[in-house]
Amino acid sequence: MKRRTSDYDIPRFGSINPGPGEPEGELFNSDVDTENEAGGASYIGDRGHLGFAISHYASNYGVPGSGEEAGVRIDLDQPVTRAQRSPSLEELYNDGPHLATGTFERGDPALDPETANNLDLTLRKSEGRWTWRVSAFANLIEDFIFAASVDANGDGVADRADEEGNVVPEGDLLSLDFVQDDAIFYGIEAETVFGIFEGTSYGGLDARFFADYVRGKLTDGDDLPRITPPRFGGGLDYRFGAWTGDFEVMRVAKQTDNASLETETDGYTQVDLGVSYTFGTQPADLILALRGTNLLNEEERRHTSFLKDIAPLPGRSVLITLRASF
Repeated sequence: MKRRTSDYDIPRFGSINPGPGEPEGELFNSDVDTENEAGGASYIGDRGHLGFAISHYASNYGVPGSGEEAGVRIDLDQPVTRAQRSPSLEELYNDGPHLATGTFERGDPALDPETANNLDLTLRKSEGRWTWRVSAFANLIEDFIFAASVDANGDGVADRADEEGNVVPEGDLLSLDFVQDDAIFYGIEAETVFGIFEGTSYGGLDARFFADYVRGKLTDGDDLPRITPPRFGGGLDYRFGAWTGDFEVMRVAKQTDNASLETETDGYTQVDLGVSYTFGTQPADLILALRGTNLLNEEERRHTSFLKDIAPLPGRSVLITLRASF
């Protein structure tokens, strides 16, 4: 830990009774600058944690609003792990329609257990007016199990099937086989929040920005299906007494890293707006909320969904709700 003090120069400040070496215009020993570093490791049960932190606090005594506080922490909560899972019953023995996802699935009793080797790192600042968090990960998965589209007739298009599994050009079900291969996933996500104002007669207002990126592919370079595309956006969060409000804009990029036989999805911009009021009643709080989603009425298709080609996300909608919170 380091702590430094010095005289803070205040224009036109005069001490009533200046001491030796204390000239008028300075507040003696009033500028305090503190730094602190800490690190540690622990192991509790089956979980380990490594951490490193740096914090800084500066305060100029007697000057309102002159203090500042900042802290950065690196979290390595189980930074390196290795885990294994057995195939599920569906992945082993399915052989029929799955109407909820619009697919005809065929399992494989010969599938081997899946082994994941994971690396995770989080860097965050959680103190002060400006906070942020950045996380990165990489996963190497041996014998990764996934549902792959089938092209039994070799026409270069994913097969459609009827409820008996027969290939039918206009079939209602997407034909899938559970297969496995070595795969790698890596990505990054970040979020930052800045307090524009807080504790004033106007309430509190935060600005928020976020982004995430995920890449998933087989170790031979082929893309994996149903990987979420890059996303980024921002918004405002407001609170004033019993009132809260939020506004968010999110851009979802076009997914261009598509697996063989997989259809692509276009990008879209989603705009949401909400406001709520909490009635402090007993024995439960009542929350009256008004929320609008997809206000631009964009055609939105979620790339991770089996139903993306036939069922887009809802268009513009407005919802009024009354909720009890105990």
